[in-house]
Amino acid sequence: MSRFRIACLCLFGAAVVAAFLPWTVTSERVASALSRQIRNEVGGTFAVGGPITLSLLPAPHLTIQKPRLTTDLVTAEADELEAKLRLLPLLTGRLRLERLWVTRGTFVLGATERPRESWIHAVETLRARLASDASWASRIERLVLSDSTIRLAGVADPDRADLRNVTLLVRWPNATGDLDLNASAIWNGELATIELARVTPTALLAGRRDEIEAMVSTSAGRLEATGRLTLGDEPSFSGEVGGRVRSLAALARWTGWLDDLRDADRPASVSGAATVSPGKIEWPRLALEIGRDRFDGSLAVQLDGPRPQIRATLAADQVDLGWLAKLVDPAGPERLEGDYDIRLSASLLQIGALRLRDAATSVQVGPRLLEASLGRASYAGGTLRARISSVLDGEGRDIKSQFAVDAIDLDKALGDVLMMRGLSGAAAGNATIEINGDRGTPILNQMRGRAALSVRDGEITGAALGDGARRASVPAEWRTGKGRFSKAALALDLAQGVAEVSEGNLDMAGSMTQISGRLNFGSRTAALRATTRANGGTRPPLVVDISGPLQRLTATTAAAEAVPAPASTSQ
Repeated sequence: MSRFRIACLCLFGAAVVAAFLPWTVTSERVASALSRQIRNEVGGTFAVGGPITLSLLPAPHLTIQKPRLTTDLVTAEADELEAKLRLLPLLTGRLRLERLWVTRGTFVLGATERPRESWIHAVETLRARLASDASWASRIERLVLSDSTIRLAGVADPDRADLRNVTLLVRWPNATGDLDLNASAIWNGELATIELARVTPTALLAGRRDEIEAMVSTSAGRLEATGRLTLGDEPSFSGEVGGRVRSLAALARWTGWLDDLRDADRPASVSGAATVSPGKIEWPRLALEIGRDRFDGSLAVQLDGPRPQIRATLAADQVDLGWLAKLVDPAGPERLEGDYDIRLSASLLQIGALRLRDAATSVQVGPRLLEASLGRASYAGGTLRARISSVLDGEGRDIKSQFAVDAIDLDKALGDVLMMRGLSGAAAGNATIEINGDRGTPILNQMRGRAALSVRDGEITGAALGDGARRASVPAEWRTGKGRFSKAALALDLAQGVAEVSEGNLDMAGSMTQISGRLNFGSRTAALRATTRANGGTRPPLVVDISGPLQRLTATTAAAEAVPAPASTSQ
C-alpha cells in the first residue's frame, strides 16, 4: 500500500475518532445562534452560564451547562441541557434543535405582573411563526425533563407553589400531527401523574378547536376529560369531565381549595358535560355522588378569586345532609373559607334527626354572612318552614331565625328535637328568635324571642299523680296517667336561654288547666306547674308540678292548701 493511501486512511480514521469525541466549542457564538433561533421561534431570550460541548456522532448533539431561558410566560434554568441537532441545517452552518433533555431544571411560571397579556402575546407570537412557515421545520420533536422543579409564582405556600421531582416527556413527531404528554410530579407531598393525548398544536394556534384527552391521577383520586380545547385570549375547554376521590377531606387537605370540607371524610364522584377556563369549571349538567347520596343538576366552581366560590342547583331522591352542618352554622360563617350558593330539592331530606319530605332548601354563604332557608316541607304529618340569617360585624353577631309548623305530630317533633315524649296532638305555631351581642359570649345568654304553639286533639301520657289522682276534681283519664284534651295553647317568651310561659291553657272534658313556669334550654330541664279546675265546680283545684330533665319529666301533685279555691260567684 502506498504512503498516500496509508495517510488517507489515517486521516479518515482520525476524523471518525474525532467525530465521536466531544469538543468544547465557543459558548458565545453557539449561545448567540441558539438565542436568535429561540427569539425568532417563541420570542424569548437564551443565555449560557457554563461550557458547551459538541459531539457529531452517533448523532450531532450539544451539551450545555447552566442554560437559562426567559419568555413572557416562563423563566427556566437548569444544571444541564442536552440537545440533539438536525443534520441538514448543521451542514449549512445553522443550529436546529430536534430533541431536548433537561436535567435538574427549575421552571418559574407566571412570574410576569400581567399574566393574561403575556399569554396573549405568546400565543400571537407562535401564530405568527406558524403563518410564516406552516411546516415549522425547526420544532422540537421530543422534550424530556428529569429531576426538575416547576414553581408557580405568587403562591405563598411552598408545598403548593412547587411541583418537585418532575419527570416529563413530550412527543411531537409530526409537524402537523398530534402531541402527547406524560408527566409525574410531587405536589404538596402527593405524587401526581398527568397524561395528555391527541393535542394538535398547529390546529390550536390556527384558532381551531382541537379534540383532546387528559387525565390527572393521584392517591386521592382521578380526573378525566375528553373534549375540545381552544386557545384564545384565554384557553378554554368544553366536553365531558368526570372524576372520583376516595375522600373529600383528603382532597381538601391536599389541594387547599375547599378547606371547609376537611372533615367530610366521604368518597365522591362527579361526571357530566363541563366547560373549563382558567380558575373556573362549570357543569351545566352533571351527576354527583357524595357517599351514598346521588344528586343531579348543575355546579360551578371558581378558584381564581380571593375566596373559592361554589354555586349549585341540585335535586335528589334521598339525601342525608347532617354531615354538612358546618356550612349552615350561623354562629360562625367567618370560619368558612369559601362563598356558597347551594339550592337543593329532595324527595326525602334528612338533617340530623329531622326527616323532611318534598323539601326545598337554599344556603348562601359569603364573607361573614350566612342565609339559609327551608321552603314548605312535609314533616311529621304536617308542614315545616324555616329561615335563618346571620351577619358578623367585627366582634359582634346578629342572628335572626323564623320557624313555622302546621298540623305536625307533636309527639314525633318533640322526640326528634328534644328527645322528649308524652305529649301528642296536631300542632301549629311559629317562633322568632334573635341572637345579638359579642361573639365571646355563649349564644344561649344572648338569645331572645317569642314562640306560640296551639295543639288540637292531643294527649298527655306518663303523668304519675300519686295520691292526688284520687281527688274528685281530677278527670277520670288522668287517674290512669293519661289526659286527653281538645285544644291547648302555649306562648313562650325567650331570654338568655330560658323560655318563660307567658300564656298556657289546656281544655279538657269538664275541666280547664292553666300552665305556668319555665323551660331552661341550657340545662335542658323544665319547672312547670299545671293548675286544673273543674268546670263549674267549687272544689280546690288540682295542682301538678312537672319538673326534671326534658327526657325524663316527673309529675307530682302539690299540697291542696297551697292553691286556694276560687271565690264563689253565687249570692
